[in-house]
Amino acid sequence: MVASTTDNYFELFQLPVQYTIDKSRLSEAYRELQRVVHPDRFVGASDYERRLAQQKSTLVNDGYRVLRDDLSRAQHLLHLNNVDYQQHVLSDSSFLMAQIELREELEEIAASKDFDRFSILFSHIQQQQKNCKEQLQAHFSSSDHLQSACDEVIKLQFLGKLCEEAEALEERLL
Repeated sequence: MVASTTDNYFELFQLPVQYTIDKSRLSEAYRELQRVVHPDRFVGASDYERRLAQQKSTLVNDGYRVLRDDLSRAQHLLHLNNVDYQQHVLSDSSFLMAQIELREELEEIAASKDFDRFSILFSHIQQQQKNCKEQLQAHFSSSDHLQSACDEVIKLQFLGKLCEEAEALEERLL
């Protein structure tokens, strides 16, 4: 049975503690854990056992959600290494300026309704996200680069929000 509490989701799913994971292995482990702890299996059990099953199922769901998402997994790795990325200040002013410019370009595209220009910008944003994830992999491969990983996590957060805005614009343009 699943341990009642853990703050290491990699251990919960018996995966190596690293940024790049085998998502099919994660899904397999998730299904197996849910098969064991799902509350439906404890319908006839005592109140305590049902509550415990619910807690364990919630833990498994939370862990799965965190590990399958690249940004959440990176944040979890920083947490496991006692690094508070939320207190980290991004010092890459060129990245921050580029974010402002990208947001301005999104606004211009929204006003002009230029879908071709949008497609180019959206591809550019997605490429930046991919580059951040590759940098995260490199930084997490070396534990002395965790502060650099913080920079990439913050960048990935910015890019994720920008991507959400772009997707909302895409809906309006279609």
